[in-house]
Amino acid sequence: MIKLTDPCIPSEVYEDIKKILQSGLLVHGKMVELFEKSVAACIGARWAIAVNSGTSALHLSLLALGVQKGDEVITSDFTFPATVNVIEAVGAKPVLIDINLATFNLNVDLIKSKITKKTKVIIPVHLFGQSADMEPILEMAKQFRVAVVEDAACAFGAKYKGRTCGTFGDLGCFSFHPKKIITTGEGGIVLTDNFSLAQTIRLLRNHGMTYKNGRVKFILPGLNNRLNEIQAALGIRQMKNLQKIIKKRRQIAKWYDASLAESPLVRIPSSPKYATHIYQAYVVLLNKKIKRDSVLKALKLKGIEAGIGTYSVHQIEYYKKKYRLVADLFKQSREALTQSVSLPIHPNLTKAEVSFVAKSLLSVLKKTHL
Repeated sequence: MIKLTDPCIPSEVYEDIKKILQSGLLVHGKMVELFEKSVAACIGARWAIAVNSGTSALHLSLLALGVQKGDEVITSDFTFPATVNVIEAVGAKPVLIDINLATFNLNVDLIKSKITKKTKVIIPVHLFGQSADMEPILEMAKQFRVAVVEDAACAFGAKYKGRTCGTFGDLGCFSFHPKKIITTGEGGIVLTDNFSLAQTIRLLRNHGMTYKNGRVKFILPGLNNRLNEIQAALGIRQMKNLQKIIKKRRQIAKWYDASLAESPLVRIPSSPKYATHIYQAYVVLLNKKIKRDSVLKALKLKGIEAGIGTYSVHQIEYYKKKYRLVADLFKQSREALTQSVSLPIHPNLTKAEVSFVAKSLLSVLKKTHL
């Protein structure tokens, strides 16, 4: 089976983990701090706070900003539900925006009409490793005095106009899930240049706890969202290979592009001039006449693991019912939900495997389209 994703774990990490286990210091050690410093330096932020998932990164960011019941948070309808779940978790109302089908990111032209006196935050999602159009988002945020939290879960190393994603908003949130560019098994990180927000998130991730005069003090009603030492060691080793990983992913995308670009049955990913795509996922869009799920089943029979792009939140029953979401407001998101296919992409893929996947997809599409 050609895997959809396959993490690149350097062999040296096994010795690192052995040393951590022998030390007995599994949390609150130097590895997490080293990992934070490495990420902050790489991405270009003053502070990095490692947590146990990308979801926790988003959740703590909203808590640190004081988002609560009665507030509204604007974000994309086409995203993994975690983006919206954290808004719901803090008691705020998610305000969903349809996407630009060419990029799968939120349509910035629709944001302004959704801003109200209750709007507290805009969460642009850099989906599949490609930056949202940040300039107009930041302009609107400044005009209406709302915060920006970047959901950069898929975009570790991606850039917007030469600047790294996760450094534009008040806070930038990344995921280190096994499907992401680098992985810590589970894990995430929050980046910010705001000292106060950084301090608040550090407190929130560790039970609201700090030390004063050598004694424990609980400052805030925090949570346990810490990253552990073994996870951090995994991340540190992969950080050293980050640019190689991104380079290989971009090369694989070029191989796919060359094989699929001429077909009228599938549309390859497009990348605006402002974006440097790092292809956390290689997601194509099928002709409307083709039944996507049939294609996925056919590819599986050929030994190829493929999947959907992601989810349309307005189609999730909980949100659909609670906020009486109307499907006609999310036509682009709906098409992306039903017609997107995520193809295998990871640094361990060979050119021959990519060629096989592309040829198999085209063959399946032709048969399905008949």
